[in-house]
Amino acid sequence: PGCDSVYLADATGHALHRLSLPDLSPICSTCPVEGARGLCYPAGLAVSPRDGRVFVSDKGNHRVVCYDAALSVELFSHGRCGGGEGELNSPSGLALLGGGGAEEERLVVADTDNHRLVLLGSEGGFVRSIGGRSDAPPPGLSEPEFLEWLSSRGEAQSGAVRLTEPSGVAVTAAGRLLVSERASGVWHLLAPDGGRVRSGFRPHQRLLEEGVGREACEGGEGGQEEDGAGSWACGLAGGSRAGDGGEATEGRG
Repeated sequence: PGCDSVYLADATGHALHRLSLPDLSPICSTCPVEGARGLCYPAGLAVSPRDGRVFVSDKGNHRVVCYDAALSVELFSHGRCGGGEGELNSPSGLALLGGGGAEEERLVVADTDNHRLVLLGSEGGFVRSIGGRSDAPPPGLSEPEFLEWLSSRGEAQSGAVRLTEPSGVAVTAAGRLLVSERASGVWHLLAPDGGRVRSGFRPHQRLLEEGVGREACEGGEGGQEEDGAGSWACGLAGGSRAGDGGEATEGRG
């Protein structure tokens, strides 16, 4: 309700578009500016409910770019290819954390090929990273076998999280982070500080068939779905890759 447009990341067209609802007629698009670096395989999108700014993961250029709502002004960019502070490697999914009241809005970036999440401040400054490379689980595991494998590594007990190619990311209604790994079928529910709440495993096809990831959101044995994120896990299951046709997210007029 209240949404009058949708933003589309056109990965193979290397552009962002804003389309009106419900007819999807074009409103505005990004266009190359002489002497400036254009987008290359834009992947994840996030729109600030506070001021309408549009964030996009510019996957091929290993950076995140922030535009005004009209896509006419590049407000800032963050990143270059690498694995250190201020660097990204094929960033994918984006989500916005916080921003209520006087709280600063933070951008969560799935820094896919650095096997971590990166948190940026509202003006693009580096805040911290979460995770780091983990070995992928052996292929063909059932979920109980996956949880046993996870326990044998000590991660389930420690609350630490290690990631392998994180691609999808969302923020639940309770302010937790829901993260999917691109190729492994593993998902993680994380506290805002990055500590593991729960992890699970679903082959992607089963995720899509079952409506997905309810385990990530239940509050204990037979508990209520406290975060309201079960439906999001389906969209996160396959991750987002350049060349998949991009990603869309709604905007408010």
